[in-house]
Amino acid sequence: FPVTIRWVNDLGLSNIRNINSDIIGFDYDSLPGLDLCICVDLCLQFLDPIVDGSSREVLKAVRDKLRPGGKLILELDNCSRVIDHLPHTKKIWEEFGEDDPWRYSLWDCVYDAETQILNWKKTFISKQNRYEETEIFLRIFDYTEISKIFVSCYYCNYFSIFEGLYLS
Repeated sequence: FPVTIRWVNDLGLSNIRNINSDIIGFDYDSLPGLDLCICVDLCLQFLDPIVDGSSREVLKAVRDKLRPGGKLILELDNCSRVIDHLPHTKKIWEEFGEDDPWRYSLWDCVYDAETQILNWKKTFISKQNRYEETEIFLRIFDYTEISKIFVSCYYCNYFSIFEGLYLS
C-alpha cells in the first residue's frame, strides 16, 4: 500500500517488508523469520467465508515463521454493534460528520449463527447524492473460540485489547 511504503521510507527503515498478497495461497516458506506480523482491518475474518478453516491455517503459518519473541498484532471485531440488533433490526442507518465525504450509510445485515458468518451489505450516500454499494462476508470469532485456535497453533501470551488481540 502506498501509505505503508511512504511511512517506511519517511522513517528510513530498511528492515520492513510490506506484503500485499493472497494470504490464503501465500508461500510462507519464502519468508525469513518474522519479528512482527501485523494483520489488521479485520483481514483474518474475511478468510473462512472464502475457504473454510483458512484463518487457522494462516495463523499457524505465521506462527511457524515468528522468531522467538516475535509478535503478531491481530485486529478482530465481534461486530456486536450489528449482531446485537439482529433479527429485530437488520437495517441500520448511520450519519457521518461534516468532515466526511459521505453523508449516510445504510447497513443491511444478515448473521448466520450456525456458520458464524455475517453478510454485511453497505450503501454509502455522499453529500453530492452519489452512492456506492459494497458487500462483505465476515467470520465472527468470540474470545473463547479464537483462544482455542491460538492454543492449537502454539501461540502463548495473548491478551485482548478492546476488540483486538495481542499475541506472541
